[in-house]
Amino acid sequence: MTHASRFRTSNNISARKIDDKDIHFIRHGVTEMNVYLGRYDYDAADFIDPLMYDTRLTSEGEDMARKLNVKLHSLQPVPELLVASPLSRALRTADLAFEGIAVPREITPLAAERVWHASDIGRDPNQLAHEFDLWNFEELESVWWYSQSGHPQAVDEESPGSFHKRMEALREWLGRKLRCSTQ
Repeated sequence: MTHASRFRTSNNISARKIDDKDIHFIRHGVTEMNVYLGRYDYDAADFIDPLMYDTRLTSEGEDMARKLNVKLHSLQPVPELLVASPLSRALRTADLAFEGIAVPREITPLAAERVWHASDIGRDPNQLAHEFDLWNFEELESVWWYSQSGHPQAVDEESPGSFHKRMEALREWLGRKLRCSTQ
């Protein structure tokens, strides 16, 4: 059993403690879908998903990640592990934000966003590996995102219950990873 507690937040970083380890959560920068959602009311009954799969960062989103790099260079203690969702926006944010910071990197689909729209559907690990060469995709299944139907392009909205179970699994996974990193 791991113990988690929130202990501070700042502009782009939310920090928590798990088993006496500092955990910093960083949200990805602005994406193409964020821009779209800023123009259209996604809660409206007539909202239409634009079917932008695995959306990328905009130039503004990339600038945000680069600016975060300055803050991350001064993090104390120095990070022991960088964990990211296999979504392109998360990987690109991590690559830019942690540029020049030597830290082991791991991906886990447990850290992916809740599936609401096509933008939350990922890509095949082989495609990702060509674009993000600092990450290991070998253990990632071809359809690693939530998919009730099993069809890779189907937008099967993830239920709150399923999402909460996955977040609990992520917390347990992080606890195991962090215990292993100190042994």
